[in-house]
Amino acid sequence: MSELLDNPQLSLFSERLPRRPYCSDDLGAGLRILPLQAALEKKFIQYNPPAIINWMAFDIDRVYLGHENEWRIVAPPNIVVRNPANGHAHLLYGIAAGVSKTSASKAAPLRLLAAINESYRHILGGDIGFTELICKNPLHSHWNVELLRADLYDLHELAEYVDLDASDKRVRATPKRSQVGLGRNCNLFNSLRTWCYKWVGEYQGGSLERWHEAVRGKAEKLNTFKDPLPASEIKATAKSVAKWTWTNYTGKMTASSMAEEGLTPETFSMLQSNLGKMAMAKRWGDNSDKKAEAFKMKVGGVKQAAIAAALGVTQKTVSVWLRNVVN
Repeated sequence: MSELLDNPQLSLFSERLPRRPYCSDDLGAGLRILPLQAALEKKFIQYNPPAIINWMAFDIDRVYLGHENEWRIVAPPNIVVRNPANGHAHLLYGIAAGVSKTSASKAAPLRLLAAINESYRHILGGDIGFTELICKNPLHSHWNVELLRADLYDLHELAEYVDLDASDKRVRATPKRSQVGLGRNCNLFNSLRTWCYKWVGEYQGGSLERWHEAVRGKAEKLNTFKDPLPASEIKATAKSVAKWTWTNYTGKMTASSMAEEGLTPETFSMLQSNLGKMAMAKRWGDNSDKKAEAFKMKVGGVKQAAIAAALGVTQKTVSVWLRNVVN
């Protein structure tokens, strides 16, 4: 391990890892979260922090030879990590200026990186089911490691090799549930900020804490991908978007926006009142008050999704509560 860290590329890899990454020696046994020094001893490791993309990785689920001609089509990776048993590999590209997955003020770099990521995956034949969380740890002696480039990449340099318009069209044409990789982050980010633009003005008379709770609840409901984003990413994205819209946006709910949510001005006031009560209480020992409030809001014409967001529970839970009341 110490000898490998003497290499500038691998030392840089370790320096840009999360402080407490997911890791494992056997993916079949699941993942653990460990302090970085302990995680570095594992065969598999989380290669990006929750909110920042420092490395772009591709899973080559076949014998990977990495012929030189391939690098005339796309840029060569910084690091190739091969399985000596079957030749399968992970290709790692280092991003010079880490790209935020969550910053509402800097959405363009994420969209650009998502298009680059899809283009490279398509050309390299990377596994479309790769969740982009864990990679073969290049600092572990179990793998064969090849170092191809010392300098990190600027996004525009990576983009020079590919057709971003074609990539963007593929991402947009993919149904939400089937989206993978950074396409999920872009979808979540765009859907969440659009919702926030409609709602933030109605919360700005109250507390920022109440707004954070509402945005996080909405983000969790939007995370309906086949391979959902980790909870840490949902939390970070919700926090960033909530903070940015609270500070920079003063939109108000229109009558049509309220109608889309199944609200009238009167029922919206009821919803706001209930959210205020929720912010005052960190825990509810008994759900009876929540159930009563859910029924009251339903009678007032509020949709189940909005009720769930207000009460901090799932829509399924609200459905069960209301069904039991009716029965």
